[in-house]
Amino acid sequence: RGFLAERRPAEESELTNADLVPFLRSLPIFELHRAAPPDGEAAPAPAGECVPLQRGVHCVAPPGVPESLLAGGRFVRSGSESERRLLRFLGVEQPARSAFFRSHVFGRLAELPAEARDGAMVSVLRELHALGSEDAGFVDSLRELRFVPTAGGSLHRASELFHPKVHAAAELLGVEGAYPAGVFSAPDLLSALERLGLRGEVTRG
Repeated sequence: RGFLAERRPAEESELTNADLVPFLRSLPIFELHRAAPPDGEAAPAPAGECVPLQRGVHCVAPPGVPESLLAGGRFVRSGSESERRLLRFLGVEQPARSAFFRSHVFGRLAELPAEARDGAMVSVLRELHALGSEDAGFVDSLRELRFVPTAGGSLHRASELFHPKVHAAAELLGVEGAYPAGVFSAPDLLSALERLGLRGEVTRG
């Protein structure tokens, strides 16, 4: 893999033979990202499995995505620009960040370690404007997602919780069930959660 990756772009014209590209894809030399370790386990895991490439199955993660989100046997490791160039040449796609979160994170929140889950969703909230601009349906999909933790440990949609300034909510639901907890109570994240429906008042009906 290293030898192929280090070829100069000008030499790629030599690899355009219709039979050669499928042959290169069939070689079990492409390393997958390893599974994430359990919460609290800091010891490094073994290197990922090396596999042949399957079109429509394997892809390259967007830049800056933590390893803990890349388990599942889909994401090919690319440690250098030359390796990324080789993977692009072989037809391995890299999803946009909005598509990555919607397709590979949102549906797996229940199985992710809490630290990885919360870290991913904090990133989403802090990038919400850019992600929403990239994908018109992104914000709406996020509104339906239970990802905001409370002090009691349960996960909720933003619209099911109250801004901490709404003191009356604690009287109705208790502090442990009324407000976003932990890092999600930071001012910048509360602002993003308000866009997703975080309640600013108690309505009685």
